[in-house]
Amino acid sequence: MSAEPVPPPPRKVLPPRKRPVPPPPRRRRWFVRLLPLVTLLLVGAWFAPTIVAKTDLRNRFARKALADVRGSVEVGGASLGWFSSVELRDVVIKDETGRPIISAAKIESQKSLISLARNQGEPGEFTIEKPVITVVCQKGTTTLESTFAEYLKENTDPAPTRTPVSVKIVGGMVTIVDAEADKTTSVEDINANVQIPADRSEPIAITATAATGGINAEATIGATGSAKFVTAGLALDTFAPLLKRIDPELGLAGTVGTDLRVTWGKDSAGRLALTVSGKANAAQLAVSGPWLKGDRLVLDSAELPIDLELAGRGLRVRKFDLACEVGTVSASGTFDPDEPVEALLTRAGASVNAKVDIAKLAAKLPKVLRLKEGTELREGKLDLELVSRADANTTVWDGKVNTTTLRGVRDGKSIAWEQPLQIDFAARYAKGGLPTVDRLVCKSDCVAVIAEINPERLRAAATVYLEKLSARLADFVDLKGFTLAGVADATLSTYRGRDGKFNAEATVALKDFAVHDQQGRGLKEPALDFRFQVTGVAPDTGTVQLATASAVLTSSGDELRLTLSEPVSDIHKLANGSADVKLTGDLARWKARVAAVVKLPDFPLSGSIDAGGRAKFTTDNVTIDRLAVVLTKPKLSRWIALDEPKMDGVGDLTFARATSTATIAKLTINSAPLSVTGGTLSFEPQTNGDVAISGIGQCVADLNRLGKVVQLYVDPNGSDALSGRGTGPLRFRSSGDTTTFGGTLDVTDFGYGPKDKYVWFEQALHLEADGSFSSASDAVTIKSAKAERPGLVVDAKGKLEKISDTRDVNFNGTLRYDWDKLTPLARGFVGPTFNATGSGSRGFYLAGQLEPNGQKVAAVPVPPKPEPKTGGPIVLKAPTANPPAPKAPAAPSGPSLFATLDGEVAVGWHSMRAYGFDIGTGELNAKMARGVAKVAPLEATFGGGKVKLSPTLELGTTPAVMTLAKGNVIDRAKLTPQATASALGYALPAIANTGEASGEISANIEDARISLADVNQTNMKGSLVIHKATVGFSPVVAQIATVLGAKATTMTLVNDSTVPVQVANGRVYHQNFAIRISGTTFHTNGSVGFDDTLDLIVDVPLPKEMPLLKNNPVLMKAVAGKVVKVPVRGTLTKPELDPKAFNDAVIALARESAKDVGKDLLEGELRKLFPNMPAPGTNPKPGGGIFPFGLPFGKKP
Repeated sequence: MSAEPVPPPPRKVLPPRKRPVPPPPRRRRWFVRLLPLVTLLLVGAWFAPTIVAKTDLRNRFARKALADVRGSVEVGGASLGWFSSVELRDVVIKDETGRPIISAAKIESQKSLISLARNQGEPGEFTIEKPVITVVCQKGTTTLESTFAEYLKENTDPAPTRTPVSVKIVGGMVTIVDAEADKTTSVEDINANVQIPADRSEPIAITATAATGGINAEATIGATGSAKFVTAGLALDTFAPLLKRIDPELGLAGTVGTDLRVTWGKDSAGRLALTVSGKANAAQLAVSGPWLKGDRLVLDSAELPIDLELAGRGLRVRKFDLACEVGTVSASGTFDPDEPVEALLTRAGASVNAKVDIAKLAAKLPKVLRLKEGTELREGKLDLELVSRADANTTVWDGKVNTTTLRGVRDGKSIAWEQPLQIDFAARYAKGGLPTVDRLVCKSDCVAVIAEINPERLRAAATVYLEKLSARLADFVDLKGFTLAGVADATLSTYRGRDGKFNAEATVALKDFAVHDQQGRGLKEPALDFRFQVTGVAPDTGTVQLATASAVLTSSGDELRLTLSEPVSDIHKLANGSADVKLTGDLARWKARVAAVVKLPDFPLSGSIDAGGRAKFTTDNVTIDRLAVVLTKPKLSRWIALDEPKMDGVGDLTFARATSTATIAKLTINSAPLSVTGGTLSFEPQTNGDVAISGIGQCVADLNRLGKVVQLYVDPNGSDALSGRGTGPLRFRSSGDTTTFGGTLDVTDFGYGPKDKYVWFEQALHLEADGSFSSASDAVTIKSAKAERPGLVVDAKGKLEKISDTRDVNFNGTLRYDWDKLTPLARGFVGPTFNATGSGSRGFYLAGQLEPNGQKVAAVPVPPKPEPKTGGPIVLKAPTANPPAPKAPAAPSGPSLFATLDGEVAVGWHSMRAYGFDIGTGELNAKMARGVAKVAPLEATFGGGKVKLSPTLELGTTPAVMTLAKGNVIDRAKLTPQATASALGYALPAIANTGEASGEISANIEDARISLADVNQTNMKGSLVIHKATVGFSPVVAQIATVLGAKATTMTLVNDSTVPVQVANGRVYHQNFAIRISGTTFHTNGSVGFDDTLDLIVDVPLPKEMPLLKNNPVLMKAVAGKVVKVPVRGTLTKPELDPKAFNDAVIALARESAKDVGKDLLEGELRKLFPNMPAPGTNPKPGGGIFPFGLPFGKKP
């Protein structure tokens, strides 16, 4: 069987497959993601103005916009939207103290916020509603200026364009606060519009109105501009605090009404051009200020129509008509101070008219008019008229002054001035010619005038009765004690010929002239004459020429003469001419004349003056080249004591017209006390009327004469006199009652004290000073002063007060020293053995009265003395060969300038030695009370022993002395060769300068007064105690031993012996000083001068056993044991024994001791003993001893 085919299974039908959707593009995904953020930003931007308006961000933006405001800015609220106007509410600007300066209820822009943002360069219009500006005035400024100071700074280089803006103010108010007076005023209901264009060349336009005072103003402000200002009843005190910026003491009150128009710009010359026209009126006007001298001008009403133009300094008045209850003043014309006078004289059309009720004016301004106290002026008027008009080729000037009778009452009594003054004149002037007077009438009971006038000649004379004029004025006016006396006669004579030549002469003669103030100060001249003469040519056309001109002022033999030195071709160039100036006469009288014009201090001055030079005139200056001044016997006795036979000076004088300052340059002054080269002297007028005088120059000073001139001392050769020559720059300035001074001086050959015996001498000294003198306080203040020499610098400052009375001093400073450099100077005071080392500085002070009770310190009379030796240490005068007995200390001759002074000074050293005293390291401290300076005890060593001194300086008397406390000053000092070569050698010359010395000595002082002015006047008394000593031969003993034939080389001193010592008359005296040589005792008496000169007597005992006398027992017995007195002269280093005197002493002793021996026998025995005995009156032969045998001094006992 075959199989049947199996059919395939049916296929499963599957649904169609969906293709996958592709992912969206990447851009679409970012957009989807950013869309919320962008939406958020858009929403934020849309609501940003609202956010700013509702948060504190509005204040941050406001403060940033006004970052330069010195204070704070606050915005209370705001309405901000992109498409709406900007609105700020309750805006407040405060100053740094938190005080509101500007506030506004609302500020609104015309443009929307988005418009402002899109075009910031054109913000459009802003409206400010109800703004309030508070201006606080204090200390010369306002809070508004302080707050906006950065915005008010001037931009020196502004851009040609600016941000255009328009501001509208509605209902504003300005409040003005006077902080010092605690007063507030305000201007209310202000409405204004301000238009600021973009182009800076275009003006700013302003219109404003205010209810206060009916203010209505319009202005265009720029390089050129105009303004119109209308007010009605504006109270002036509204702006009083602001007016104080002009003058702090200005006061205004009342109301004003104005209708004024002002324009400004530049004229063709580039000068400021200003016009003012319109009218102003005032009611109850009150004005006060310092210029009214305490008065307050009150006017019930005043009116002023005005029309004037100002160009540069030139003023053209078309209308000026002031009217008030006091009177009227009208003026018109052109006035320019920069034009020459001729331009004014030839200008027609000028007029001035015034009608013043003097009585009413005096009632309102009594202090300004200086009405005498208790005076009431009841009647009096002044009419003034001045008019210029053209007439042919000339300008005619007509003028009238008419004063009616002045009547009044003072202290209940009627007073009157019947004919004060009436003037009526007519004059004409043609360009290039001379003035011609057609009419001149002057009436007054104090003035008489007469004139004769024709086209060619003018002669006029006037007499003024000065005393009567002064009395009439004094009836009404308070002249403050000012009086006039005398008669003034004046004449004027001119002549001009047809050829144009002219001459003119004017004279003024004052007889019994006197002018004084209430203190009686002033000027009195018995006769004073002034004469002016001029000749020249004045053609009809052209310029006036001067050929000669002179002006002479004479009085009491004194004369001031000015003479034109060369012709002037054009009178208008007279300011550039020159003239010779000559002044001669008495200094006191010329000083009085200058003092009547310029305030000068009162001081006596005498002598004569002869001064002259050539003056040159320019537009700016007047100069006198090589102005020469000679003063003969000038004498000034205040401040200084100037009394010189002659002084002269020369310099170039320049007087500046603008400042009225006079300067003398290249100044040379020759005088004995002080000379100046290359100096400058200036005279500067001060605002108070004083003249400030200053000078500077290189000076050479004779200190001795200059010290007397400035009254440092009376006697130029006294104990406090100065000497030397100083050179250096000095300066001074005197203004009012104060004079400042300063400078430096390098002094050579400086000396202090009498010229023949300087207490202090320096070959070079440097001085500096800077100080001031006040005549009001009568005091000198030294800011700094310095005196310097090698090794010593003194710096000081302080005051010298009550100069004209007690001269109170109070100085302090520093003393700097270096003993290495000071030692040569100190040796001049102490002696050649002085030596010190060390350096340092110490302070000092000095206070007290130089002249107690206002009495001058008495000068010590100094007898004539020989010329001194300059330089080096003090030179001591040698004593006579036979010195007198010591004299008592000289009594003080008077108080010195230290008599009432207190002070303190100290000085230290590292080591100090003098006369064998070794002081070691120490310090000297001295305190002075009323001229007595006590020095702290000083301790030193001398020969190993202790030395203690307690000095006291009595500086309050003349001469000054130093005293030492009594007692033991040297205690058991070792005797050394160095000690005998110093102070001990003067006290015990027998052992001075010995080569060998040993032992112990002590010293006591009973009294000691050491003169600090003259060491020869030193007086001391004391004793030396020789405990034990052995010394070698000194030059004195060696000389005696040689003459006597002694062999020994050493000697001993008597143990525990006391030697009285005294210092007087410049010498050191001792008594009964015993020395032993080989068992024989010698005694010395006498003195040693400070100059080392000797004046000694040595007692030489003759031995008992003499070989040559053993065969003559009688003679031996007679002379044995007797003493021969041996005189010694010379100096300590070169003693000289007088052999003749010694020989005569021995012979006389022998004769005296052997009276019982016959004369012939005695002479025979003497000749046997002394075969070489000289005849009486002859000298022994030189060489060898006196005796023909050696004395047994060399033998041991």
